[in-house]
Amino acid sequence: MALACRDGHYGRRFHARGAKKVTGVDISTGMISLAQKWSKNLENVNFICGDARLVKLDQKYDIVTAIYELC
Repeated sequence: MALACRDGHYGRRFHARGAKKVTGVDISTGMISLAQKWSKNLENVNFICGDARLVKLDQKYDIVTAIYELC
């Protein structure tokens, strides 16, 4: 799980390093559009447009990052 994922860069890196499922959340529709575009051929890599503080998720994650959350 990557909160404030921006263009999905770290989500793609997690996937490349073996993550079985990656979910990114960002409040910017533009950033989510880029993340989806640049990750469209990757299996189990998904992005959600929304406020990271309010998004409701129906599963648990092993790792959660918020690299750009405080910028």
